[in-house]
Amino acid sequence: MAIFIFILLVSRCPTELPNLNFLNCAPYPGQTCDFECKPGYRSTLNTTIACIPGGMWTPNTQLMCEGNLTWH
Repeated sequence: MAIFIFILLVSRCPTELPNLNFLNCAPYPGQTCDFECKPGYRSTLNTTIACIPGGMWTPNTQLMCEGNLTWH
């Protein structure tokens, strides 16, 4: 008699990022999430990104909200 044990590891995309906050997000591959830029940042593209296999966001989260430049 053979006993098989399968372990399924699901990669999760990171949700604590310095430039944006996720809204109603399930950060797992195949899911899309809405977000808003944190204070001091502004949106550069759309406000929805997708979690892809391997636990990565697409487009890259660093491109989604950029810091506001203030000149004095």
